[in-house]
Amino acid sequence: MNSPNRRAVLVEFPDEVDAFLRKTESPAIAASRIVAISPAARVALQRRSVDHDTTLAYFDTESHRSVQMAREEMCHVIAAALAIPDGFLLRQTYQETVIFYSRLFLGHLMKTLEILHRFQEQNNVETWVAVRHPAQPSAKPYISLQERYTADLTRDFAAARGLDCAALDAAPAPPARSRPSIREMPWIEACLARLYLRFFRSQAARPSAVVSHLAYEMDELVRELGRRRPDVTWFWLDQETNDGAFLEIKKALIRMWRIAVRRQPGPFAVPLKIMDRLPPRAADEGRLLEQRLFEQLNERIASSPGVFRYRGVSVAPFLLRKLQTSIIPHQTSVYRAARSMDQVLRNLKPRFVLSQSSDDARGALGECCRQSGVPAVLISHGSNVPSDDPAARIEHDHISRRLMNSTYPIVALQSPWAARFADEMKLRAQRVQTGPLIWSRLTPESRAAASAWLRNRFPGFVAGRTRVILYVCAASQRQTTHFFIPETQDECIRSLNEVIHAARGVEDVVVVVRHRLQHLCSPDDLRELIPDTDRVAIHAEGRFSEALAMANLLVTFYSATVEEALNNRIPVLLYGGRGRYRHLPAALIESSGEVPRSAVYWVKDPGHLSAAIPRILNDHPVPVEPEMLKPYCFQPEDTTPFARIVDEFLNGHR
Repeated sequence: MNSPNRRAVLVEFPDEVDAFLRKTESPAIAASRIVAISPAARVALQRRSVDHDTTLAYFDTESHRSVQMAREEMCHVIAAALAIPDGFLLRQTYQETVIFYSRLFLGHLMKTLEILHRFQEQNNVETWVAVRHPAQPSAKPYISLQERYTADLTRDFAAARGLDCAALDAAPAPPARSRPSIREMPWIEACLARLYLRFFRSQAARPSAVVSHLAYEMDELVRELGRRRPDVTWFWLDQETNDGAFLEIKKALIRMWRIAVRRQPGPFAVPLKIMDRLPPRAADEGRLLEQRLFEQLNERIASSPGVFRYRGVSVAPFLLRKLQTSIIPHQTSVYRAARSMDQVLRNLKPRFVLSQSSDDARGALGECCRQSGVPAVLISHGSNVPSDDPAARIEHDHISRRLMNSTYPIVALQSPWAARFADEMKLRAQRVQTGPLIWSRLTPESRAAASAWLRNRFPGFVAGRTRVILYVCAASQRQTTHFFIPETQDECIRSLNEVIHAARGVEDVVVVVRHRLQHLCSPDDLRELIPDTDRVAIHAEGRFSEALAMANLLVTFYSATVEEALNNRIPVLLYGGRGRYRHLPAALIESSGEVPRSAVYWVKDPGHLSAAIPRILNDHPVPVEPEMLKPYCFQPEDTTPFARIVDEFLNGHR
């Protein structure tokens, strides 16, 4: 066994770094092993020139697999415990939502425990240090930044092994900021909701359509369909507006005038936080739903102590507290949204509904449509593909429940790989093969804008000569802890650095990093964790299409952006995770030998990256030849034009 490190500490937030360094004597700091479990903590330690470890040595492929399998057993227990009672409008949405958030929360806890376990195995720690923080429980079902579990898990881990645990208190973090709710006149809002419903009834004879949200290029799809069918009025369900009653009245009157008098097509917002005033009893009914769900889960989890234990530590108390404070109460908001959407559907009588996801209220929308007979289409995302690895299949299955295999009666498949995945999981919904609907479509204008952005960032950029590698950071986040198919943030940063290093040896090549590591890794933090070079820029704002228009080669480990790139004839290099997962079939580059031309390439070993990048950029065609894209993109004869499907909805033929 290795010689003991007398003290070790895990730090996740910069204030925990500050507390440890401030309250620990210099000799003790020097004798301690510090593990930074987030990029933000790494940067805080790096700025102080303090030696530290990352999670890379303590969370590898086998760690991903171990957590994945143990968590799945816990999720089976949770699913078996849930029996949704009658009278609450929905069933599937509550079940999937509770499992989804419980699963993310368990993953966050278990990742920390796995790091503690692996570090203890490798270093034989005698005393763990727990940097405590007076964290507040969050009302949000995701894991918020104000929720801190590392100290409590460290304490329980040390106790389970009979080790010492020293506690340090960090300074209180500032309270979480949220936009204040302006609900000072509920009776006016109730009247406004009735006015909306009366207006919807008056418009029910006109053709209309509802979209769940305008993000992820849905606004572009609506504009395209609207140009073809200007007679259709479009509405979108706004879950975020928090305006006061008088401002909402003004907005409502303007919307109604534009629809009824000007005959404008929209899309027009329907403020769900106003609509949920009907009926008032919904809040009481929601609380009854919460009570019944928690009673079921509390009894089942308490009776399965062995299942809810990982690396010797029980995660049941943490999970039950999270269920009680946020995951179960969140079902009330889902229920209220469902009641509101059900009222909108029954009064407006839209010809069809479109959505690009099935999470929470959007899942409720699909279930309401299914019950009321309104055609509702969920547009497949692109992240879910068949896999031979059990751990990857588990992750794809859970992710697909909010992107494909969900509550919607119809699913629009954007690619052959979505169709193959639908076959593998025996998708019950009606399938329509439409090809890309909400993926980026590049134009000469978008490429010109991309060239202008590049000239701004890279003084030596010359369009047509400088090649651009677009690296997409698609790692697992703190609040959405997935395993195996995404990389951890430390894995993603390692892969990015290896790509930057390999690209340095290629003339006239720059790297643009599409930043998607929002939680505990700001663009400024990321800049400090990658090489300081004038051949790298970070693209953190705007649409993904603006970044894709720059690319000669897209590099990522796992992302829907892979298929977006291929549909725009941009080649893809799959790289990361030390080769544990391959998202799509690809030409494997393992040596300096000849590489067959392909649309997708795969490098498993970092030692082959420096040879692979120049060979792809120099020897392989861009744009990708159509013949190479056939396995990845629908051919015209394989698809049904979505405009024809919309016409069938409007004519009542589906």
